[in-house]
Amino acid sequence: MSHSWDCPSTYEARRRGERDYENRGYASHRTPYDDDCREARDAYIRGQRNAEYDAHRAEDERREREAAQRRAADQRAMEEQWQHEQWERDEEMEREYEAAIEAEYAAAMDAEMNAGEGI
Repeated sequence: MSHSWDCPSTYEARRRGERDYENRGYASHRTPYDDDCREARDAYIRGQRNAEYDAHRAEDERREREAAQRRAADQRAMEEQWQHEQWERDEEMEREYEAAIEAEYAAAMDAEMNAGEGI
């Protein structure tokens, strides 16, 4: 169906619908082409719907990115906590090992001193 001489092309009407949605942030039930330009009106509505869909998809993608970043940050924090705890366990085991070696050395020295006194 052809446009009347004063109606915009479907492309122009669709783009105007997209821009109007982007500028206002909501879809309007009235269009600038309600009176005589049925094809332009339909294209305008399609443009608003497309822009609305794109806005929702962009918002969903933003939320997904933020959630992924939060999960990654939580994972890093858990790994850092685990590494810190592992370091503390290693330090404690090293202190216990050194204490056992020192006790063993002291016991050997005491035994040697006691053996030397018995001569």
